[in-house]
Amino acid sequence: MKPVLLILFFYFCLNVQAQDNNSVKELLTRTETSIYKAQKEMIAGHTTKQPMELSLAIVFQVMAVESFKNNELKLATCYSLKAREYSNQILVQMKLNGMDYYMLNSNELVLSKQYNFNSNDEVFKLKAISKPIDDSILFDAQKLYTSYLISTN
Repeated sequence: MKPVLLILFFYFCLNVQAQDNNSVKELLTRTETSIYKAQKEMIAGHTTKQPMELSLAIVFQVMAVESFKNNELKLATCYSLKAREYSNQILVQMKLNGMDYYMLNSNELVLSKQYNFNSNDEVFKLKAISKPIDDSILFDAQKLYTSYLISTN
């Protein structure tokens, strides 16, 4: 009887890990979308007033993708949530219609609580960059795509 319980326990653990992995990957994908939308809106609005916020969003998303690839789901989640904060801040300030799509959904809020995300955590201040990414990359979607890995694909 004990081997059956042990097998069920391992199956349950693997299933939970797979669900977390999928949820984190979905978070990273949605954050990537938010970053590209912020970039596109800044270009379309002919405003480059917030290059630091967009730069920070990109840097934190790059760290999130690296963490995800190393199966560090907590770090991936926290970095991507921080990146989303920055990209969504741009979208809110640009008064984007349909902003609800870019806000955290219920699964992302669960991840935030599960991994104890704290936006004011000191680790984010230590990881923040001191100068923005060069505008020639920051405001060129193709150059951004080829210069920075912000996608899990």
